[in-house]
Amino acid sequence: MSTLLQDLKYGWRMLVKNPALSLIAMASLALAIGANTAIFTVWNAVLLRSVPVADPNRVVNLYTQDLGTPGLGGAVYLALSMPNFRDYAAEPGVFSGLAAFQDTGASLRYGSQTDQVRVEMTTGNYFQLLGVAAAKGRTYAAAEAAEDGQGTLAVLDYDFWRRRFGGDASIIGQTVNLNGRSFMVTGVAAADFHGTQRLAGVDLWVPITMHDALLTGQIKGYFPQRRPRMTNAIGRLAPGVALGQAQAAVRVEAQQLAREYPADNRGQTATLVPLSESAVNPNARPVFEQALGMMLAVVGLVLLIACANVANLLLARGLSRHREIAVRLAMGATRKRLVRQLLCESTLLALLAGVAGLWLARWACTLLWANRPAALLNAGLSIPLDARVLWFALGISLLTGIGFGLAPALNATRMDLITQLKERSQPALSGQRPWNLRGLLLIGEVGLALIALIVSGLFLSSLRQTEGTNPGFAADQLASLRFDLGTAGYSLRSPGATAGSATPSSLSSGALDTLLRQLQARASAIPGVASATIATGTPMAAAGFARSYLIEGEAPQAGRASRFVSVESITPGNYFSTMGIPLIEGRDLLPTDNATSQKVIVINQTMAKQVWPGQDALGKRLKFTGDTDFTQVIGVARDIKYFTLSEDPTPFAYFPLAQYPATALGLTVRTQGSPTAALEPMRQAVNALVPGVAVTQDQPASVPIAQSLWAAKAGAYLLTALALLATLLSAIGIYGVMSYGVRQRSRELGIRVAMGASSGNIFAHVLAGGMMLVAIGAAVGIVGALLLGRAVSALLFGVGGADPVTFAAYSGLFLLVALAAGFFPARRATRVDPMVTLRSEQ
Repeated sequence: MSTLLQDLKYGWRMLVKNPALSLIAMASLALAIGANTAIFTVWNAVLLRSVPVADPNRVVNLYTQDLGTPGLGGAVYLALSMPNFRDYAAEPGVFSGLAAFQDTGASLRYGSQTDQVRVEMTTGNYFQLLGVAAAKGRTYAAAEAAEDGQGTLAVLDYDFWRRRFGGDASIIGQTVNLNGRSFMVTGVAAADFHGTQRLAGVDLWVPITMHDALLTGQIKGYFPQRRPRMTNAIGRLAPGVALGQAQAAVRVEAQQLAREYPADNRGQTATLVPLSESAVNPNARPVFEQALGMMLAVVGLVLLIACANVANLLLARGLSRHREIAVRLAMGATRKRLVRQLLCESTLLALLAGVAGLWLARWACTLLWANRPAALLNAGLSIPLDARVLWFALGISLLTGIGFGLAPALNATRMDLITQLKERSQPALSGQRPWNLRGLLLIGEVGLALIALIVSGLFLSSLRQTEGTNPGFAADQLASLRFDLGTAGYSLRSPGATAGSATPSSLSSGALDTLLRQLQARASAIPGVASATIATGTPMAAAGFARSYLIEGEAPQAGRASRFVSVESITPGNYFSTMGIPLIEGRDLLPTDNATSQKVIVINQTMAKQVWPGQDALGKRLKFTGDTDFTQVIGVARDIKYFTLSEDPTPFAYFPLAQYPATALGLTVRTQGSPTAALEPMRQAVNALVPGVAVTQDQPASVPIAQSLWAAKAGAYLLTALALLATLLSAIGIYGVMSYGVRQRSRELGIRVAMGASSGNIFAHVLAGGMMLVAIGAAVGIVGALLLGRAVSALLFGVGGADPVTFAAYSGLFLLVALAAGFFPARRATRVDPMVTLRSEQ
């Protein structure tokens, strides 16, 4: 230990003795370590951190899988229906407990303020199963919510409690109004618990037995059915039960359900996913892993470049210390002892850089999180520098110190003592050798920097392609907002209900149609509004609801892939004209397409091509699951972008609202001027017609389009920043290596000048020598970029992983930077004075 302390003290003195070199090396390493730590912090927060529940390794999520299809929209892991959940929960043996939860929106009124909130309905055993305690008050228990309609209780999320109620503990025991029903607040959940879904925030939890009061529209009717898959299930494995045993048991139960209820469960099985892998939706997790993995790879390249740069600096300094090291070796110091001391110097340098890198990482994460998209504003996710991140930073600093220090240490202690102890040694007259250690390091950092630059260029090209994508509708003059009549106490009257049996707030199809026509008329009368329409979705925020169906004449068969289509209910007559979506063929939906007429539908081009390839889709009929009547195709509309600009063409269909009514709706208007100016009058029109309804997502259509680009922009800009950092470090490396070469070859260059070489010849000779190394490194980088581009091609849109234009443009850009970096050392070589140089070498 005493020897280690001596080495550290000596290392510190050497760093202080060479402040310029030390600061340059520390700055390079701090930027690289900080970038690596920042990306790892995001990886850790999204994919690695465990959900704060008791013994999380024993907690699993239960999913449905369809054997006949890879899933809806690529989803492999699907939710359950509530009846299926009850059957799984009743099966003893593998779980010590199984809980259900389902998300929904609700209107919360407390005092004079009404807010739209995100509610997670859970079975009564939810908190006890997870082992989550309350920070204030208490959670609810299974006995308090054993039957439907029982359990008007609520547990607040800690962040929501502080945001909405100012952290006032007196709210516990009081009541809040949710969709017109009073719920007593029993407590506030633990501060670090925000549900088990990491990217989806929760405002409050209520018993799922209150589903009738909280669910609205079609979702309310689907809840008790066995076919719709809307309920999530989470369980705790029983003591002594392994995950494999539980997997086998739930699959046996799935087979039993398929036999008992073939119409709803045919071709389906079940699977379990550990909570550590399902806190981020397992359907989306591979995309996160690939994107963040690619980020880690790029910052890893930056770190390697920084290490190569610092190694070159230490090699240069080591040459100036050859006489010192030779004296110490001559006095009896062992090579092993000197290597250890030199490694202590490099490790101390890396640790100091690591401290600065941690500060940079914290600043970068704060900046990134402050600019997160609206969808993540209230998500149960944070990106702190926790213990795992600190260990990562320490580990990467130590490895970096050893990595860039080992080669210079070994090189510095490998020498001919007799030669080094002479008062003056003669440098060789030979030119710069491209395959020496400094040359190899330069080749490596050039290759790594070019890989980073080309990959960032691919993502920038992908971003430009995405931004230039036509959404398929005229978005410039559109504004929209969302509201849910159900949150104001309205419900849909079933077709068989009589006026006397219906509640005063229940709406028949005709009454809903009348109400929506009144709202359309009010919105159309707003100054500057050209037209208004109502649908279950809004621009770039389609309803997100999908239904399965059979084509007329097609019988359901076990093992055949289910057909799904995303659907939206719209008001007839002006939806397509307001949105600016042209009809390719057929007719528009009309007011006469009502609850008593033939069921009709307008489909998009993709659905027409996929379902009836090479045929005319008009007049074709299909039957949706749950319907007794066939629905006829009356029109084909042009494809548009429904959720993101980069999405692949997807089947989509439009129903008339009168035939498929809903209470969760969106009002969209086309304006003649600024869409923003119409938002407040639109809100007033909704509140005047439906007092107490919560209005949300009031925004121009440009906002959701921009939000859909957030991930692509953040990724492309972050990669670009890292690539520019890598290019800068590489340019510094090129400059350093060539400058050192000029100093080392000053005698040779002086002889060349003395023998008649012109300044132009000297300039070209030195620059060509440096550019040869750059060219070799560039060739290595292009090959590496081709391999990495192929690996990340699934994340690109509109551009291939080997796009020749991107490769050529960014390779050319890098070569220009390299030429600029090599220009100054080459020009310095032309100013060598042969008389001074040759006299100093005598």
